[in-house]
Amino acid sequence: KAREASKWDADQAPLNQKALRVMRGLVPVDITSSSLQRITDEVNDALGPGREALAKKLTKRIWGTQSLWLIRMPTERIRRSHIADFRTRWAISGLDIVELRALYAALPETFEQDRSGEKLAWRASIRAKVVALAEKEAKNRLTPSEKRHAASARPSGILWSVTRAVSSRG
Repeated sequence: KAREASKWDADQAPLNQKALRVMRGLVPVDITSSSLQRITDEVNDALGPGREALAKKLTKRIWGTQSLWLIRMPTERIRRSHIADFRTRWAISGLDIVELRALYAALPETFEQDRSGEKLAWRASIRAKVVALAEKEAKNRLTPSEKRHAASARPSGILWSVTRAVSSRG
C-alpha cells in the first residue's frame, strides 16, 4: 500500500506542481500580512475596468479561504502550527481539485509537535480527497465546482495579469 501511494504521488507530482504554480499566481506572496482592502485594490487594478464583479469574487475567495494561504506560507511555519489551526482555520471543504492539488503540493511531509499524529492525519485527508477527485477527473466525472471554483474559473490571461500585479508589489 505504501508503494502504491508513493507511485501515485510520483505520477501526480507534475499536476500538483502545476496547480501550485497556478494558485501561487492568485494568492499574494504576503497574504498573511496583507489586508482585504489591499488585495481588493490589487485585483481590481490587475483585472481592469469592467471586471469589478470578477475581482470581487476572486478577492473574496482568496481572502476568505485561509487554507489557500498555506501555499504561500513558509514550510517551517506550517510544520510548527498548532493543530487547532489545521482543524478550523485551514478547513478544506469546498476546495476544487486545482486548489487541493496546490495545497497538497505545498504541505510538508512531516510536522513538529505532532505526537498524536493529528497533523499527519489532516495531511492524509487532503491527499485522500485529491486522490478521489483525480479518479473522478480521469473518468470525466468532476462537477463544475470540483473542477474549478467559479471565482477562479477564468482564462489564464486574466490569472497571469493578477499574478503580475499582486506579486510585483512589495
